[in-house]
Amino acid sequence: MLDADGLSRQKPGAILDNTARGELLDDLDALEASLRNGHLAAAAIDTLAQEPPCDHPLLTAWRNRDEWLEGRLVITPHNAFYSDHAAIEMRHNAAQTVKILLDEGRLRNQLTA
Repeated sequence: MLDADGLSRQKPGAILDNTARGELLDDLDALEASLRNGHLAAAAIDTLAQEPPCDHPLLTAWRNRDEWLEGRLVITPHNAFYSDHAAIEMRHNAAQTVKILLDEGRLRNQLTA
């Protein structure tokens, strides 16, 4: 979904946040270019299209804490959410969503176009 063209259509200064699926961002070259040229202000991703990740200059720059990327890229493992608290919260939120649906007839998480 987000290749070089998709990233170029983002508002200048946007922050990319992908916590869904690695395949949504299928081009690390495009992400690196968008960050280097300043089109994207920053990116936060917790999943990559290829895991374990391949060698890539963007990942190397992140690992090396290169100055041009400092504070602009966050990468975490896709399981970074997991904790005892998160497991309880997920169950609670699911139950609340069902309760709202039954009580009010609406889905609080529904997206409409």
